[in-house]
Amino acid sequence: MSAAYEPKSPAETALRAHGLAYPETKEDFPWGHRALKVKGKIFAIFGWDEGRFTLSTKLPHSNVTALDRPFAEPTHYGMGKHGWVTARFEPGERVPVDLLQTWIDESYRAIAPKKVLERLEGGRVVADDAPRAAKRAASARAPTRRATAKRVPVKLASEKRTTPSASSGEGTAKTRKAKRTPAKSASAKSANAKSASAKAAPRRAR
Repeated sequence: MSAAYEPKSPAETALRAHGLAYPETKEDFPWGHRALKVKGKIFAIFGWDEGRFTLSTKLPHSNVTALDRPFAEPTHYGMGKHGWVTARFEPGERVPVDLLQTWIDESYRAIAPKKVLERLEGGRVVADDAPRAAKRAASARAPTRRATAKRVPVKLASEKRTTPSASSGEGTAKTRKAKRTPAKSASAKSANAKSASAKAAPRRAR
């Protein structure tokens, strides 16, 4: 590392060492500032501005509380609206290293990929991944709902089975009526034949 990029204060030395201790973390120097990256994404930016030490981190959870500190402000260049906070300290001002280490920790967890976080936590899902864990649990339950929905056509099919029996009953009744009709027609023909023979008898007697 070039001498120009050596830490310039004990606070910067401690915070840099803390940040580099996380898995998959590397150091880079874009724009002439020290930046700590995890998998190529920045999670902490160190800087010096006319003797003032600065540290910028992403704080999705403690953003509001952090901005209540007298040394904190939203990070410039539009980063503040995405939860980035910059701590700025005048020369000789005490730097709360312990507090800034918690900011670095929160920022790392907000930026690092899930697989890297699982390594950090020994395979346990961290708090920042809770919403994604809830989504996975919901998607795991989704097939059960779809399976329940598929049972509906089975009920409809059972209802359809009853329909032919009813219609077949109606058809049987109609068939019986149809069978009775020829019997009535035969008796009517017989009656007509008797009437005709009765009329013919007087004529033969004459």
